[in-house]
Amino acid sequence: MQTANALTLEETSGVSSFKFGQDILRYGIGAVAHFVFMKLAEEQIVKGGMSVDSFLGKYEVTDEFWFEGEYGFPLARLEDEGLFIPWQVYAPLERKSDLEIGLFEGDYMNCFFYAKGDSIEFIARGLIGRNHDLPELLSSPVYLKYGVQFALYLWGVSVSNFRTISPGEEETKSLPLHVTRIGEDLISYYESIFRVNGISGDEIGGFVTRAAGNMDRHVKEHEELGKYRDMDKVIP
Repeated sequence: MQTANALTLEETSGVSSFKFGQDILRYGIGAVAHFVFMKLAEEQIVKGGMSVDSFLGKYEVTDEFWFEGEYGFPLARLEDEGLFIPWQVYAPLERKSDLEIGLFEGDYMNCFFYAKGDSIEFIARGLIGRNHDLPELLSSPVYLKYGVQFALYLWGVSVSNFRTISPGEEETKSLPLHVTRIGEDLISYYESIFRVNGISGDEIGGFVTRAAGNMDRHVKEHEELGKYRDMDKVIP
């Protein structure tokens, strides 16, 4: 994975590599962080009997992520658990400890807008906005399961977006080949973490496929709406 560390900031977050920085370093690693955090809570709180307060203290979880009552924790705490994080993720900050993962923060709704009402991801997205209930969620096997589903769908969206160039993106988001290959290496590495924790390759692929299907459905609906807007321009 050290090949990712060899990339420059321009190669990971410049105009030509926007998709790498957005889909892999931002949302992709956010998804992995949620997954690992949920699994750690399951292992240490539900199975191991650790108190929620002790768990929150161990991973330096605070309730002041953006606003008081919103929970987040330093991403570096997961590096302490052995998770590889490319250095570019921390680059804008002076200290690694300054970069926090906001648990179920509202920005992730961008990835869940198109979830169908009867889907796993639609149910899981209900965790967005329940950030303030985090201590209660961490002690519930049911909600930890939803948290894992949340992370996997977020991952599916990230991977699907990384591998897809939407109309109008060709010039601004096409990736250099070597950056694409490193992105795929990171995808393989993070998906190996899912598999070690009992998520099959087929299940991972299923989330990617559903995310792509939801986006395709949204694009088609958007195109239909566009036709009606065009009609309004010519009909008196």
